[in-house]
Amino acid sequence: MKWGKTTKIGSGNLVQLERRILADCYQLTWQKDMCPGCTLCASVCRQEAIRYRPGKVENGRLAAPPTIEIQAEDCNLCGACVVICPGRAFRLKANGQRWVPVEDTKVLPVFQYGITVDAAGCTVDCQAACAAACPLEAITVATAESEQGPTVRVHVDRDQCFYCQQCAAACPEQCITVNQAYEGALAVAADRCPPGCSICADACPTDALQAGADGVTARPDFCLFCGVCADLCPAEGALTFRRYGVKCSQVRSGTWLSAVEILFKSGAKAGVLAGRGGEKRARLYRSRIS
Repeated sequence: MKWGKTTKIGSGNLVQLERRILADCYQLTWQKDMCPGCTLCASVCRQEAIRYRPGKVENGRLAAPPTIEIQAEDCNLCGACVVICPGRAFRLKANGQRWVPVEDTKVLPVFQYGITVDAAGCTVDCQAACAAACPLEAITVATAESEQGPTVRVHVDRDQCFYCQQCAAACPEQCITVNQAYEGALAVAADRCPPGCSICADACPTDALQAGADGVTARPDFCLFCGVCADLCPAEGALTFRRYGVKCSQVRSGTWLSAVEILFKSGAKAGVLAGRGGEKRARLYRSRIS
């Protein structure tokens, strides 16, 4: 491998881009089973290194999910995809440690995801409901004996977590608190859905859309707000999807302003532009989308 050349390694579920410069090793990893199949990473990539591949639909079902392809020769390892991806399918490291240049230089903000578990409130009676509900098997539950009786230990692999809130909803003791960075709205008008169509539910990585005997129903609290359902829905007016905000740190950059236009369009909250000079940028943003 030549120094400074980015090489693609691996295939299948894990694809890795690696660049070596003298003793330093930089690695971007894309995990396919965490990719929701939306267009956000490709839309914000200024190098156009990410190519979107549409899914395949047959008879009201999703026959093949949409996906992406990364061009190693075009990628500069800036980390914009790491920040923006609602499924958190990207990881970027330098010499084994997390490293995201666009965050470190405040070109893009740090999105505020979080999950806490009050293990003291956990009981052995729930049969690890949180782990069973997790779509990515990111939660492991172990029990141990103590003088006070059996205790429960819950471990969350945050690198494998969607922060979709399914674990919190499943916990009977309400011991789990999840903070999803993106904010938005999701609803389904079942009377407008084509008969037998479940494309959106097939595509949803977190069961925020579920197909049943009465059609598709929405669970907005599980939604990543990736928008893949809206991209695939064939019926106008059947699906209402809007991404209107994100919990994040404060930055002031033209790159973030451009990303806001892509992410939120006319539904953006002025709050995502907060910070010194933020109101001026918010007024500019409103004038550009009005």
